[in-house]
Amino acid sequence: MYKTDLFLLGAHITVLCVQKETRDSIEVFFDGALASQVMGYASTPDYEIRIDGPFSRELIRGRPPEFGPLTGVSVTPRGGERITPWHHLSPPLPPTEAGVLRKRFVGFHAAAVMNGSGAACLLVGLRGSGKSSLSIRLAQQYGHVLLTDEETFLHSRSLFVEPFPRAVHIGTSSTEKVATSYVDAGLKAPMHGGVVRTVFLLQKSASGASCIQPVGPADALMALLQHQRAWGSPPLDSYATTARIAGQCQVFVCRWSEFGQIAGLAADIDGVLSSVIGRQTSAAA
Repeated sequence: MYKTDLFLLGAHITVLCVQKETRDSIEVFFDGALASQVMGYASTPDYEIRIDGPFSRELIRGRPPEFGPLTGVSVTPRGGERITPWHHLSPPLPPTEAGVLRKRFVGFHAAAVMNGSGAACLLVGLRGSGKSSLSIRLAQQYGHVLLTDEETFLHSRSLFVEPFPRAVHIGTSSTEKVATSYVDAGLKAPMHGGVVRTVFLLQKSASGASCIQPVGPADALMALLQHQRAWGSPPLDSYATTARIAGQCQVFVCRWSEFGQIAGLAADIDGVLSSVIGRQTSAAA
């Protein structure tokens, strides 16, 4: 068996792979979450996950309902008496349907960045809406910390977002992306999360100039619900978390149409973030 240790969402996860290539692929994909980089090997693992087959997207993205549960993967939470086959549609990395992570998080199809004071921003949208390109540019050029570029995990019924460092997807054009490890992208793995203060709802249109406009709580809630992922959290907790974001955060819709607008849009978003966080800091004082 080939072994690696990850630190995801505050949990120490030992992964045992039958194939060396599977272990190596996992370490590349989660190079920003290798346990040796953030915690050493002193703690007792919260999970032991065994993977019998090759590395696949289902290990980290889940499966559509029509395909049925993933096979060839078993998860044993700490204190578990026996190995349990992973029968959920959600991915086993991280295993949010079992053990200490169960019922703790609500997920969103979103990127997340954080400034030096711990104020976080969500970039929410469909595939191809610019989440990865914008969040990576905000990190590389404007000094924000990249918490995650595609899957975001918030603690249930709160605004606290956890870091989820994994391979990022850098856009080379409007249709092409290249999966790149944290190290190769020149990114530093985040050591802690932050509190969400601002949300941008990304919408890619067929044509037109880019623009950013504020959105009211009711419209923000309806939009956010479309991008919610329960990830083991009860439906009521998922809804309450989403409603809290819509009601307590500054929410904006961000429209763009061409890949060439991304650079200017990132600058505009950084400007909005500076303005919003500045107002919130003054109000708190």
